[in-house]
Amino acid sequence: DYTTQIEVLLSPETLAPILEQATDRYPEVSYDTVIGQLAVYRLGETKILEVKYTDSNPEKVKALLEIVAQGYLVYSLESQRSQLLQGLAFVDERLPRIQERVNALQQDIQTLQQNYEFLEPDDFALELSNQTTQITEARRAIRDEFIAQESQYNALLEQAGVSAALRQSDAYETLRQEYQVLRQQLAVESARFGPNSPTIQLIQRQQENLAPLLFEEAERVIQDQIAQVMTSMETLAARDQELAATEAALQQQIRAVPGVARSYQELQRELDLAANSLTRFQETKEVLQIQASQNEIPWELITPPAQARRKPSTSPVKALV
Repeated sequence: DYTTQIEVLLSPETLAPILEQATDRYPEVSYDTVIGQLAVYRLGETKILEVKYTDSNPEKVKALLEIVAQGYLVYSLESQRSQLLQGLAFVDERLPRIQERVNALQQDIQTLQQNYEFLEPDDFALELSNQTTQITEARRAIRDEFIAQESQYNALLEQAGVSAALRQSDAYETLRQEYQVLRQQLAVESARFGPNSPTIQLIQRQQENLAPLLFEEAERVIQDQIAQVMTSMETLAARDQELAATEAALQQQIRAVPGVARSYQELQRELDLAANSLTRFQETKEVLQIQASQNEIPWELITPPAQARRKPSTSPVKALV
């Protein structure tokens, strides 16, 4: 905006401090005495500004133009520095907000990952599917084992199952064999002696003493077997309930996967945008700091003040003279 720029260059705020440098040599110089004879133009459509000054003293013209030229160069440097400092202030004001936004988004993503125990939504869905399959297979195995234990329990309530369980007890087998030996001895001795024989009576007493022990051992073995089977069935049922609860929780998480994935993607997208913005602002701050530390004058004096020339008079007679 060259019109505005020229107005700024001719304003008292810009020009008056520059003209003060000429007061030692020309005390009469002030903004009010110079502004009427000083002009700034734009050369055509170029980016070049031309400064002209009119006065009756040629030396004063050149000296004043040199001061003004140097002053405008300093103005351009200070103006650039001011803009850079404003840019730095804006960046410094925005950076903490962007950093806080990045930190908040990172925390939201971390919280989401911790709540659902995943790193990536796709891996999360696959892991849930694998866990569900494993639990389904485990519950199937538990049901098969429970059916087998239930069959064993029913068998213990029947004679065939009782006999099979008793045969597995060493203590019961020992007592039973002793009882069988006594029966065989009783049969042999009965053939040799009469029923009132002391030997026969001794064997009978031994049988009478052994029978309760055999019965008690049989009952103990059966009760132990039943207790073991029932305990196993209760353990299997409790384990199946735990797996059922875990399976229900997994199903709930599976239903939440689409929403979790959307939330994760939205947070990640916002984080990428915020991180990119943070990077751009940090790079911009670095560039502005470098530029502010440099002393390069943005404007250049392409033509120094030339020797003053007489201005043609508006009077035809004076112009002819």
